[in-house]
Amino acid sequence: MHLDEELVQRLLHGELDRPAETSVRDHLVSCDDCRARVAEAEREEAEVLRLLRHLDHPAPRVNPEEIV
Repeated sequence: MHLDEELVQRLLHGELDRPAETSVRDHLVSCDDCRARVAEAEREEAEVLRLLRHLDHPAPRVNPEEIV
């Protein structure tokens, strides 16, 4: 068994039930390829979140009197 993209993402987001998560984590102990795949997915997600923080900022305060 190797982890597909769906399993990797579900693992990262805590979406696996306990038996599935246990099975996946047991597999990761012995599979370098899947550990590398999970690590890469973690790095990619961290980078996306970092980039989104640069885009996501509070809306500017608007004074209604200035608009009128």
